[in-house]
Amino acid sequence: MDIAITIFKYLSLLIGTFSGILGLVSDFRDKTSNKITKNGNRLLWLIITSSFISLLLQTLELYNDKMKDQIAEKRTFEEAVKTNRMLKDLNRTLNPIKDISVNYTIQIPLDHPYLNSYRQRLTKQLDSIITSVKSLNIKQKENILFNNYGIFVTHSIKDSIISIEFDQKSSLLPQKMSETLAFYTLKYAQVDYSFYYKSDKNISTPIKPDFYFSIISSNNDLNNRHRINYQLNNQSLYIIGAFLKSDSKFWKKTGKIISIPDLEEAELTMELLGTMVSGDDNIDNKLREIRRYFKLKNSYLNLSEGRELQFRENSIKPINKDGELPKYLFIFPKNINEISSY
Repeated sequence: MDIAITIFKYLSLLIGTFSGILGLVSDFRDKTSNKITKNGNRLLWLIITSSFISLLLQTLELYNDKMKDQIAEKRTFEEAVKTNRMLKDLNRTLNPIKDISVNYTIQIPLDHPYLNSYRQRLTKQLDSIITSVKSLNIKQKENILFNNYGIFVTHSIKDSIISIEFDQKSSLLPQKMSETLAFYTLKYAQVDYSFYYKSDKNISTPIKPDFYFSIISSNNDLNNRHRINYQLNNQSLYIIGAFLKSDSKFWKKTGKIISIPDLEEAELTMELLGTMVSGDDNIDNKLREIRRYFKLKNSYLNLSEGRELQFRENSIKPINKDGELPKYLFIFPKNINEISSY
């Protein structure tokens, strides 16, 4: 384009010069007939041609300037994209997903008919125990409850006990032989965490997650231990897991999600499976029925050197269908800086 403009400039200059010379040495009109001479016609056409070339030249220059601006804008945009990609890659390198640990709180359906016998024994014994220490101050209550019954007081207001937890050998925990369903219900817990890159995937379809890990805990015989918490005011029972570790050897990943920045617009599902069973089909079918009514109250994920993501009950959406085990969905925001706690 620049070459064409240069050629037209020189051509316009030559035509203008030739027109000027022709005008100096020639007569435009015949003195006798007052008509335009041949040289006059030639000069007229040269002037018209010169004007056309000037107009064309101006148009080409405007178009050329516009093209240069577009090229410059494109180059600036490409440089910005390149810089942004480099910064994102650096951010991914500085914030890898590693050393995962998990906290969760799962509410147990203590009012389920299959847990009726255990619920009756638990509430009856606790009423008797709490009544027996009612007149004591909170410190005395804590000592007696722990030493005599394997009960930890986890929350109190003045001298009133609000919540407690049970030692592994506490007689208030369900007995394996006489309270089998309650025993296995509280003994094991499992939460599967599946991450799907971006939010353009349909979680309802059986697709492979881009990052997956599972947490299994027990109240006595696994490295990941959970606690059994009981709220006296509303007779609610919970499994509480804290600082539960996930071994990277068992992670499953596609490579799309390897760092915190990769969670932008990602989808996370949390599923309460509980694959630990008794081995008796009749009991295990009933265990599945009980686990259908588990509720995930919260889950805290430590994914990268103290970077904790907090998911509470009001920020996760139940997506399991009737008859399925509990499953929850969370969609991460677009801006990675907004990912802190929910």
